[in-house]
Amino acid sequence: MGDDYTLVPQAAFCIRYIPLNYNNPTIAGKMLAQTYIRQAMQHALDQDRAARDIYHGYAYRQDGPVPRYPVSDLVSPTLQGSPILPFDAERARELLEANGWDTSTTPAVCVNPGTGPGQAGADIPGGTKLSFSLRYAEGRPALTRLMEQFRDDAAKAGIELRLQEVYGSVLVAEDAPCVVGPDSPCLWELSTWGGGWVYHYPSGEILFRTDAGGNFGHYTDPKADELIDRTLTSDDPAALYEYQDYIAEQVPVIFIPNFSLRLFEVANNIRGFEPINPFGMISPENWYYVENGE
Repeated sequence: MGDDYTLVPQAAFCIRYIPLNYNNPTIAGKMLAQTYIRQAMQHALDQDRAARDIYHGYAYRQDGPVPRYPVSDLVSPTLQGSPILPFDAERARELLEANGWDTSTTPAVCVNPGTGPGQAGADIPGGTKLSFSLRYAEGRPALTRLMEQFRDDAAKAGIELRLQEVYGSVLVAEDAPCVVGPDSPCLWELSTWGGGWVYHYPSGEILFRTDAGGNFGHYTDPKADELIDRTLTSDDPAALYEYQDYIAEQVPVIFIPNFSLRLFEVANNIRGFEPINPFGMISPENWYYVENGE
């Protein structure tokens, strides 16, 4: 079969990520509001190893809010190179220690509360443990392995991720966009189904603008709103680049590897199958046969 067929991955024009619940009313929500904690978590996720060992090469690192593949000139020059927050568990540990956490144990413990330089941040009391619940959809072996790898690497930096595998429909029902109220405790912390968002144009107003329809965790940042608005009113590529570099640095979500949507087994005597549609469709009207591989 190997001589007669070629495996062709379909890379959708999308990003994948772990949403964070900024409306969580507990100490978890206060910790998620701290940019340095989100940065530490992103530093603790080894996307390259996951792409290689879990997805067998049919995935790639996602460093920000604009898809890296299919290749386009929409990705900022910064993110076309090295990631802003590469995998580096030691750097994650240093970030936490510089902001008032004792990382000699896991979970790390807040030893310098307050809002000044070198302190943990608003409403994080001394003695708080750096621990989050991370719920994910069951029945997806690759996602399970990714979450276990994330847990193990995060622990090296002092971040405890308490994994819980949840039936998909329950996850969607319970870990939904929420505002605290009598009928909505809004207690989920981190939650993922391994999905994300498919774009037509990656300007971000659906995902990361305050109160946007796809803003799953209710992230809000006035500067992000301003930069997103510029991508909608300017056709200067610099506006899109500035927006995505800022989002990559602020990490409103934890970006995870973007794996291929499908893997097609294509007979070698078929032509016109590639380039493949990046929006999840196929184009059989472009296919044709050749004889003897010509």
